[in-house]
Amino acid sequence: MTPAGRICCKSVQSGGARVRRGFLGTIHRFFHSNCGRTTRVGPTPPARRDRLHLVGALALACITALAPSSSARAGEIAVFVGEPSPGELFGKAYGGWLSATFFRLVALEAEVARYPGILEDQGMTSFSTSAFLAPKIGFLTPYGGFGVGAFRQTLSGVSDNGTLTLFALGLKVHLGIVVLRGEYRTLGLSGEPLFPVDKRYSIGAGIDF
Repeated sequence: MTPAGRICCKSVQSGGARVRRGFLGTIHRFFHSNCGRTTRVGPTPPARRDRLHLVGALALACITALAPSSSARAGEIAVFVGEPSPGELFGKAYGGWLSATFFRLVALEAEVARYPGILEDQGMTSFSTSAFLAPKIGFLTPYGGFGVGAFRQTLSGVSDNGTLTLFALGLKVHLGIVVLRGEYRTLGLSGEPLFPVDKRYSIGAGIDF
């Protein structure tokens, strides 16, 4: 506060007229709603004090949210084996995951998977990317979300390419840098595929980094 009878904020005044336009004027009005008036020595007005508290709280929240956490892992790489459906058409599926987690809440993941068939020259290879809601709760991370990708099927010398959509639900267990994972995933293949693949149950293991 300024002494009684003195006008505040001389640094933002020009020729006796207060600055009221542009960015500087906006900042000036936010913190100095009484500028230009005769002021008295005393406690900070409640309105101004509340604004300062609000700015401080917002700044602290931003710093806390963006500050790196030593216990948070930014990424994960893992391998898996799975049971595709319909089971009578396939052997065990296998593949790998590579994922990155942001703000300990949202995960982006890439997957490559191979579905070998029971017939000669039968199989499917898929590539997909997914976005999951994955809040970490202690050493557990439940997750779920959607994804898109592409696939290639082969059967007796004939091949077919297409796109796929997916929905997945799963649970991760973190043991130090080791992560164990179980997942249920549904698949939707475009067009008329050579053979159906509609879901997969998987278990996997990997490391956090």
